[in-house]
Amino acid sequence: MYRVAQSAASRSNEILRQPGVNSFEARIVTCQPRQSVKTWHKLERALLIVFKELHGDVPRYNTHGKNFVETDEFRYFSKARIRRILEDLA
Repeated sequence: MYRVAQSAASRSNEILRQPGVNSFEARIVTCQPRQSVKTWHKLERALLIVFKELHGDVPRYNTHGKNFVETDEFRYFSKARIRRILEDLA
């Protein structure tokens, strides 16, 4: 959670200066750990891949994911479920 708070705080002035932006939210999506798999990393990649499919690009202030290509992320997470999570957060 510290990483999310730190990232949001460091970009808050830049984000709030955008025309029409009065506030923003940071949401946290978690998953169960699995032995020998960095599930948090797979989940982050899956979320960015599906976000890009839905919106044409990764979130504006996201520094990773612009060139991600699908590998094995959806072996661990259902693409349909990831899509529903993102649609519910919109």
